[in-house]
Amino acid sequence: MNNLDEHLIPRTPFTVEAADLAWWEARRPYYNLFLVGMIGLMLWQLFPMARNYGWPGTIFWSLVYVLSANVFYCLGYLFPLLLKYYLKNDFGLPGMASITFNLGVIISLLCTSIIYVWWLLPFRG
Repeated sequence: MNNLDEHLIPRTPFTVEAADLAWWEARRPYYNLFLVGMIGLMLWQLFPMARNYGWPGTIFWSLVYVLSANVFYCLGYLFPLLLKYYLKNDFGLPGMASITFNLGVIISLLCTSIIYVWWLLPFRG
């Protein structure tokens, strides 16, 4: 096999550390608390626009947004594992889980505020 094949088809088993997964899952409730809090804040600030859009649709799409955000939350754990598995180097990522978590929360809150403003502001006036 050439060098490219060794990177694309690794021969080492894919291992998942239970302690790392437990670390991420222990912080998921805090992540969801921040996320739902930001959604509540945006709906409170944009109450007239949300009322014009309709509450059933707003609640449904908010739940879909929270579920999809949780799917992306899983990538915070999986991305370093995939890098280590395919590139055979951890790049110092095991010690960066707390930095990755904090950056993910900040980016999620910014994306939430931008998405809700973009979604609800066309109903001004």
